[in-house]
Amino acid sequence: LTLLSLFALSEGSFSLWWAGLFRQLFGWGAIPAAVLLGVLGLLLTFGRLKDENYSLPLDRIVGVELLFVVGLTLTHLAATTNADALRLARQELGGGFVGWGISYFLVGLIGLPPTLTLLLVLGLVAFGLILRFSLTDFAAWLIWAGDWSQQQVEALQSRGKISYPELVEAKTEQRTPKK
Repeated sequence: LTLLSLFALSEGSFSLWWAGLFRQLFGWGAIPAAVLLGVLGLLLTFGRLKDENYSLPLDRIVGVELLFVVGLTLTHLAATTNADALRLARQELGGGFVGWGISYFLVGLIGLPPTLTLLLVLGLVAFGLILRFSLTDFAAWLIWAGDWSQQQVEALQSRGKISYPELVEAKTEQRTPKK
């Protein structure tokens, strides 16, 4: 019913009201939200028909929801400036009221650059939940990334393209304030 209303395939006072509410809440994410709700309903229905003890994977559901909310927030931040953010949500655009509310709160609390960093981290956490990336996997990946970066630095040093004293000088120059 929601998808039909969003695509304007069914016209009626309730379906128009419902589609407008969905668009105001989720903005450009209204159709993905309706699809996600439909998929969740299908998983519940057919999972229970197949096996009575079927339970949905909670970690993946939380990951998808978190990724969706991060997407709404980033969409709203990308689509507007602070001055017309609420107006954009009222026009059923951007990330809707969900994207506006979260972006308004975070930007007002910690500023734009930290908000973008936080949203990036939350997006990565969401992908980790969806892919079931554990803390052990994360630690192993960090070790691998450290080893790989060390090999790259050693390869550059062996070719004479970079030396350790140059790295120290570059770091010292960055820290020293210019007069």
